[in-house]
Amino acid sequence: MSQPEDKWERKMEEEVTCPICRELFEDPKILAQCHHVYCGDCMNALLQRNRSVFNLECPICRVPFTEDEISSSFFVKNIVELYREQQEQRSAPRLSRHYSEDEPKSKTLPAKAGSVDSSSGIRRAGDSASGIRRAGEPPRQSSFDNPAASTFVGQMADEARKQLQEIAGPLRDNHNSVLSAIDTLEATKLEFQAKHDIDCEAVKGFFRQMRGILDHQEEKCLQSLNEITTSALKLLGQQTYDLSDLESQLKSCNATLSSLLETKNQSRIVAMERRVALGASDLDRSVKQAKLSPLCVPNTNILCSNPESFVKSCESLCHIHSAPYPANCTIQFVTDRIVPLTQPITVSIDLRDIQSNPVMNQSDQLEISTDQEDGFIERTMVTEVTPGIYDVCYFPRVRNAHKININYVDTHDRRVVVATVDIPSLLACRYELNQQRVLETYGGNKRKFNRPCGLALGPNDEIVVSDRGNNQLIVFDSQQRFLHAFGQKGSGNGEFNCPSGLAISTEGLIYVADRYNNRIQKVRLDDGTFVSKIGKKGTGNGEFKEPQAVALTSRGLLYVADGFNHRVQVFNKEEKFIFSFGRRGNGPGEFDVPISITFNQSEDKVFVSDNRNNRVQVFTVRGEYIQMFGDFTGLHYQLKEPRCVYQSKDGHIVISCSGHAVILVFKEDGSFVKAMQELIVEIAINSRGQIIATSHKGLIISENLPVQ
Repeated sequence: MSQPEDKWERKMEEEVTCPICRELFEDPKILAQCHHVYCGDCMNALLQRNRSVFNLECPICRVPFTEDEISSSFFVKNIVELYREQQEQRSAPRLSRHYSEDEPKSKTLPAKAGSVDSSSGIRRAGDSASGIRRAGEPPRQSSFDNPAASTFVGQMADEARKQLQEIAGPLRDNHNSVLSAIDTLEATKLEFQAKHDIDCEAVKGFFRQMRGILDHQEEKCLQSLNEITTSALKLLGQQTYDLSDLESQLKSCNATLSSLLETKNQSRIVAMERRVALGASDLDRSVKQAKLSPLCVPNTNILCSNPESFVKSCESLCHIHSAPYPANCTIQFVTDRIVPLTQPITVSIDLRDIQSNPVMNQSDQLEISTDQEDGFIERTMVTEVTPGIYDVCYFPRVRNAHKININYVDTHDRRVVVATVDIPSLLACRYELNQQRVLETYGGNKRKFNRPCGLALGPNDEIVVSDRGNNQLIVFDSQQRFLHAFGQKGSGNGEFNCPSGLAISTEGLIYVADRYNNRIQKVRLDDGTFVSKIGKKGTGNGEFKEPQAVALTSRGLLYVADGFNHRVQVFNKEEKFIFSFGRRGNGPGEFDVPISITFNQSEDKVFVSDNRNNRVQVFTVRGEYIQMFGDFTGLHYQLKEPRCVYQSKDGHIVISCSGHAVILVFKEDGSFVKAMQELIVEIAINSRGQIIATSHKGLIISENLPVQ
């Protein structure tokens, strides 16, 4: 190796050697102030030994620094690695040191001036050969004989210095911000804790105060209640004794008066009359003071101007208290323990004493109460059949099993229960569809109906049923023999999601209210082939929200009960929207879920079942309101949840009510005809007069409609 190269080699070795341990840099650390570099282990040893010193100084230049100003020097680390690779390539021996080969190559030098201190591993000041300056000397400057390498190293050093300064600045700011935030949080915590302690003490004090007040009030109430109870018991005992005594005297006088009337001793009668009047007055006064419940004692408000009327009044009072209770009651049935809907339930009651004399005065009354909710009894009527025997008639809202009390009420509105009657549930109307038979299954595999709903008759009396649970349409012939079924659950063409109302055209096309798909589908009757569809979900014209029913006129107009849009929409034969009528409400022409539609025979009236408003409304075909069914004179209840409305060929309007489980038959003018006990969903009548209906049982077929 030439001499210049050897010199450059030594200079390079000096630059990558730690001035403390005299070894190549390992994990080099740089000081931000003076940019001197030391090994990581040497710097940690320096910090460990001098941690108690307030200001740390650089061992070379004595410039003060802090631990935050120490960072890793990746630039120097890269130089050391390059140097080692170069040495390995040259296969050079172990890196020589700055001191001569004759000097011992130990890590610790003798403790003398200019050498490394044995206790700290730091070279003492005074040794100029080591490159460490003495006091007053400027810091040593690194240099290389190779200008290119020197320039490269300087640029890298400047760049590393800038990066370190950019990193150190935000770190110092973040460190200060974190310390400030910690101080703020600590102060807030102490403040909150102090307020919490104050609030807890205030709440505890308030509750202690309230508990003391409540304990005091409880003690006072108990004391007052004890005093009142004691006084009331004493007064009640005294008044009971007085009332018993007065009543005994009054009965004795009444008996005496009766005997005097038989002897017709006028003077003694007048004297006895005065005595009884005084006794009655005292008795009435005692009753008012004691505030006893009604009818604890007989009526004593009597003015005796006529001895005979006075004696008769006294006898009536005795009779009402001597009559046998409970009174003898019998329930009147029409035939076979049946009470039709148009007739009231009648209970005959016998209110006579043991001598068969009536016990009620003409001014007294009978009334009915029940164990059901308010409004259960809608109308009552009491008729005296013979003296002392009465017919109590009433119309219950629903004819289920219940209990009634018959109360006797006098002129002072004082009442006593004279009879309690249990009305059995079999009193409900039990007219049914005549000679009915039920189809519970269909098809060769005997598949069961699952919530059948819609019903329509074809041109040749074919029967089409929409089975909501199975999402199918089932077709029977006019003899109720199964033909075919089609459809499945889905939203595609010919698929259904809860098919409901049906209508069939004269051409054999079925219109289906596909409820949860929010559309009307048209399919063929003979094979179920899809033809077309109308609408989608929405509130605009031609859009639906759970359509419930459809109806067709002879001219091909399609009426759709748009259930939860609370309106009726009308489409022409080309399935184009024409107009709609109705909106949500309970006034005339307003709906709350219209659920069924039908027309009269002349097709100039539209009947719409307004389900949740409990009525059937009648409109012109243009949607103009005419009248409503819902409150019929002579019936004992109004319509409740009308499900289906249908007009038979003889002009009768048939309404099924799911709320009462009955079928009501009316004339077109609204006059009532007949009621039948049956829970059905849809109904239709074929050309032979047979009734076809869907219900929870399945498909019902009955021979005729009993409307006579």
